[in-house]
Amino acid sequence: MAGNAVGPGVVLDLSRYMNRILDIDPVARTARVEAGVILDGLRSATALHGLTFGPDPSSHSR
Repeated sequence: MAGNAVGPGVVLDLSRYMNRILDIDPVARTARVEAGVILDGLRSATALHGLTFGPDPSSHSR
């Protein structure tokens, strides 16, 4: 999504297997997630507790 802005190096795409929401603690208002979680999924899960995740990037569905 960044238009190949990495330069020389290695890119690790962890989204295929590391995409789970591990824990939502509504009292502490925290969530533990893996690196590939899609923001819309996190927002849906936190909405069940009356919470949301604040940043709103244009890539929220990807």
